[in-house]
Amino acid sequence: MLFERSDVNTPSGLRLRLNAESSPLKLDHTRPLVLTDENQQTWGLANRSEELLINSGGAIPPASAQYDAGCLNPIPDDGVTMQIMVPSSAGDLSFELEPGQVQTLHSLTAACAG
Repeated sequence: MLFERSDVNTPSGLRLRLNAESSPLKLDHTRPLVLTDENQQTWGLANRSEELLINSGGAIPPASAQYDAGCLNPIPDDGVTMQIMVPSSAGDLSFELEPGQVQTLHSLTAACAG
């Protein structure tokens, strides 16, 4: 889920929230999410899972993680393949983003930058 941060006491910007659907899987709440494109450009999205404490009553949900999805620098190229690496209790999980998802990242970052 991609959304604008909801707490005025946290840094502004977009957030990417991921939820694990496999019950024993726990998402890492300390390491960044990493994006890599076919041009070997890499971006790290800061882990903002501590912001989940506001809604969870004091404990970060183990199956959820939240990342800063603000402006990526440089702006990802449109039309390239991109991998997302999510740190978890099972090691880094790797997923290939669909072209529409890469287009969304490109458009959001372009709008943010200019």
